[in-house]
Amino acid sequence: MVILGETAHQEGELARSLEYWQQARRVAQQIPSLGRETHALVGLGRLYIALGQREKAHTAFQEGIRLNRTLESKLEKAVFLQDCGYSLSLLGEPAEALVALEEAEQLWREQGNAKGIADTLDLKSHVCRRSNQLQKALDAALASLHLYQELKEGLKAMIALNKIALMYQDLGDPQKAIAYLNQTLQQGESQHDTRILGETLSHLGLIYQGLGELGKALEYSQGAARARRQDGTPLALAWELGRQASLHAELKQPEKGLKCLEEALQISRTTKNPKFEAELTPAVGQLYERLKQPQKAREWYEKALRLQREAGVPEAEVFTLQNLGELSISRPEIARSYFLQAQKLYQTQANRIGEAGVLTRLGHLAYQQGHRTAAEKSYQQALSLVEQLRRDAGNGTSAQGTFFESLRDPYLGYLTLLLGQGRTTEAFTLAQKTKARGLLDLMAGGKIDLSAQLTDAERAQEQQKRAQCEQLSTIMVQEAARNEVGSKKRFEARKAELAVAERELALFQDQLYAKYPSLQQRRVAKIASLDQIAKALPTDAALLEFAPLDGNRTVLFVLTRDRTGKPTVTAHKVPHSLEQPMRALREACTNPKKPWKAEASRLYQALLAPIEARLLGKAQLVVCPDRSLWDVPFAVLLDKHQTPLLSRFALSYASSAATWHAAQSVPRKASGSSKLLVLANPQFDAEKRFENGPTVPGQRPITVPGQRPITVPDRPITVPDRDLFVPRATRLVDLPGTQREADALAKRFPHAVIYTRSKAQESVVKNTARQFQRIHLASHAFVNDAAPLLSSIVLANPTPCSGDDGFLTAREIFELDLSGVELVVLSACNTARGQKQGGEGVVGLTWALFAAGCPTQVLSQWAVDDASTATLMNQFYAGMGKGQSKASALRSAALQLRQSQRYTHPYYWAPFVLIGDPR
Repeated sequence: MVILGETAHQEGELARSLEYWQQARRVAQQIPSLGRETHALVGLGRLYIALGQREKAHTAFQEGIRLNRTLESKLEKAVFLQDCGYSLSLLGEPAEALVALEEAEQLWREQGNAKGIADTLDLKSHVCRRSNQLQKALDAALASLHLYQELKEGLKAMIALNKIALMYQDLGDPQKAIAYLNQTLQQGESQHDTRILGETLSHLGLIYQGLGELGKALEYSQGAARARRQDGTPLALAWELGRQASLHAELKQPEKGLKCLEEALQISRTTKNPKFEAELTPAVGQLYERLKQPQKAREWYEKALRLQREAGVPEAEVFTLQNLGELSISRPEIARSYFLQAQKLYQTQANRIGEAGVLTRLGHLAYQQGHRTAAEKSYQQALSLVEQLRRDAGNGTSAQGTFFESLRDPYLGYLTLLLGQGRTTEAFTLAQKTKARGLLDLMAGGKIDLSAQLTDAERAQEQQKRAQCEQLSTIMVQEAARNEVGSKKRFEARKAELAVAERELALFQDQLYAKYPSLQQRRVAKIASLDQIAKALPTDAALLEFAPLDGNRTVLFVLTRDRTGKPTVTAHKVPHSLEQPMRALREACTNPKKPWKAEASRLYQALLAPIEARLLGKAQLVVCPDRSLWDVPFAVLLDKHQTPLLSRFALSYASSAATWHAAQSVPRKASGSSKLLVLANPQFDAEKRFENGPTVPGQRPITVPGQRPITVPDRPITVPDRDLFVPRATRLVDLPGTQREADALAKRFPHAVIYTRSKAQESVVKNTARQFQRIHLASHAFVNDAAPLLSSIVLANPTPCSGDDGFLTAREIFELDLSGVELVVLSACNTARGQKQGGEGVVGLTWALFAAGCPTQVLSQWAVDDASTATLMNQFYAGMGKGQSKASALRSAALQLRQSQRYTHPYYWAPFVLIGDPR
């Protein structure tokens, strides 16, 4: 019965298979034979998975586990647990699967059965990889490989080598992946195993394709195809030929790609696999599009559509319909018909993302035809779907910004339509929905404590993944601080690993949000209206909102109020091609040896000269940048009189007008409270933390290992700045200017709580920050563009058993409650920088501070000088002590510093910006 059940299952006769497995269990119960019954329960469970009956499958596995505990034979127990563990992973229960496999492994060890141990470790590796526990998967696979090699299990050893290679590829280490695949290649060639050779060559091709080495990728793919021809796996050959076609397309060899596809399609017909043929056929149409033969492309797409409908593959059909729609744009009614068909399929599949995308295309199409009402309706329908997705998306973290960045098209299309119709007020309101939505939700109180909802195992797994990310980030800091020969290469390797680890952590958290419905119930912020934003704007202020449009264009909204309080908003086009001057100005400002005025004048003329009339009589500017405009130091822009913008206005920044309004709405402590927490001049004790050599003071820092930011290395700046990196074979330098800051603050605020040297601990911030009105951190900083939430302030070497690592990361700040803190100053390098996400602004330290509840921050746009920063900070606090607003105090401090002959370059006086509430 067991054999009949397995055979029927493999042949797809599920009802007959179910009958056989049920009979097998009844027979086992009558004998009785608990071993056979547990085996039958595993078979039943797998069949229930195939039938989509998850609860029955889970019940069968649990019943089998219960019976298995009563067996006397360790061999039978181990075999069952091995099979059950794999089956539970198919069910989507990796935690239970791993428990079963670990118990099986222990039983094999008690019996001294090396083959059983190796097979179980191999399964354990498979389960861990499926559940994105890549490091655990790799450890298990390496252990199984070692045993297979000892047992002389050549085929299994080669399969393990391939698996290990793929895991290294997943971990962002393609060179190790290639090394392991080459080992497999050698063994496969020596044993003439064409199946393994085919798989190995195919994997090598994929890795080289990912590395951008398309020629090598094609060579390996062609080698894989030759092996497939010999081992008699036609569908694997057809798949390889399809990949070769895509490589030929990337290499601009569409004719060769067509030949590959022709053979692949012939194989699919010969093997009578209509689904494969239906999925492969659209690729022919895409190649004909590359050949600029639209009629042939259309013919192949239409053929694909017929095949897909006959084979019943709606997931492929919907993309073919969209391709036909795009191909028919010159014939709008036909294109519209295809898009509408695609929309219906997406509705059937309950695919809101796909439907929103096709509705956006319908909106663009109607707009191009001049059908403004129809376009508006399509955009509104698309926006409704995206807003539903946003409400259902869970807790809201920085990772959501990346996801919703891909869903901004309907907003941008509708924004373009509104501006084209002169509906500026509506356009401004809509623009608020395109920027910093995730941050607004968090500021509205939507942050949920994930760990509180989890099981102990899930909490431990989440903590392990976080710890892995933090460890990789620390290693990057270590390599940067050492800056030895080879540091740059190791730095980049760890950076790639960290990017993978962060993706794994985000994926794991997404799975948890999906598992626990309570985590998905979050508060979605209500977007402030134009009237609400304008009411908060002083009459002597102007708000400049840069917002994205279709086609990578940008619009500048200018919001002002007259003396009666009446708001006015106007829209202005921002010129294209500003990337080069923006980059040039930033680079000039970060190096006091470089001239800067020409680029500052050029950018003023491009960005602000067209709106000068709107700024007359104003004393404050609120700037809300987008994308690359975050890199522009607006304070240094020079008007026609060569006057810096900061000389004319008190400047503040925000991610959007809506977040600026939200920052203004944060409840503030009573003005009588003036508590200040200061951490400065930490003792790095680098010999313990990094085991580095002695300090070499007075050298210019190196921002990436192995790269000097100035072209004359024998003329170092005489005072160290607060960047993290110092010359080769050295360590983190002490910052005497930060001690002067602390001493000045102690005199100015007698009741301030100040920690320096070894007492400037990360734990101080975590445990006491919420008790203070203002927080000032003066130290080194590390901007991690691979993982923006691991950007950090470097604090003192942690005390033993503290559990800290001395790096206060953005992720740790995000988890603090700073709702009672009105101001945080990060007096370090590059603290305003991070990862620019379209729609979310800059994700990093500033994002985390807002999410934690702090409405105002003072941060730096580049690496700052130690001595000038100490002076600027003293003057900044002096200005606030005289009753100036925060923005005005920062302006006064910068302008005073600029008067010094030594500090006339913007490098010294313009690095710090105020983000949030300027009052």
